[in-house]
Amino acid sequence: MQTLDYAVLGVYFLLVTAIGLYCFRKVKGSGDFFVAGGKIPWWLGGVSHHVSGYSGVVFVGLAAIAYEDGFTVYVWWACSVAIACLLGAIWIGPRWSRLRTTLGIESPTEYLAMRYNIVTQQIMAWCGVLLKLFDVGAKWASIGILLYGFTGLPITLGVLISGAISLAYITIGGLWADLYNDFLQFFVQVAAGTVLFVAVVSHLGGIGSVTEIWAQLP
Repeated sequence: MQTLDYAVLGVYFLLVTAIGLYCFRKVKGSGDFFVAGGKIPWWLGGVSHHVSGYSGVVFVGLAAIAYEDGFTVYVWWACSVAIACLLGAIWIGPRWSRLRTTLGIESPTEYLAMRYNIVTQQIMAWCGVLLKLFDVGAKWASIGILLYGFTGLPITLGVLISGAISLAYITIGGLWADLYNDFLQFFVQVAAGTVLFVAVVSHLGGIGSVTEIWAQLP
């Protein structure tokens, strides 16, 4: 990497932190911090949902799996995610919105305590914490691998830096900071993905080479 590359990376990290500071003004209570006051536009929520699941894992882990195993990765990953999102949008989303408005609650776990008991709520909450330890850990590890590949930064240090920055802006600005940063990262991903695709196709000798390589994959 050149000096300009390091500068761009540094500016990006500063920008996501600045977004967290900006969103701090929108946080007036727990409702604003955890659920953005229930005022998330549908398009922003959709972009955030996409970006939250489309992390460095896709570029590092799933890309390698697709190369080794072929089309099957789209069957057990992409198709299953698409079906789950569709069913959730049709049956769960509208019902949850009505429950939240009617009962004045902020989270699904809060509803579980109201509908069943505190034990049920705590079991689901701690199961979610354990799941996120692996989920977020894998995403931070992917960022660390990417930073190592581009900068030579030790993976552990890359994980610590990226983790500290993301924790900082989320702690400061809550869900609003997460949403706005996801919106920013959406454009970064689209731009980077487009440039990467064009560069790879050009390196391989043109769009025709893609079909040739496709036929050679498992």
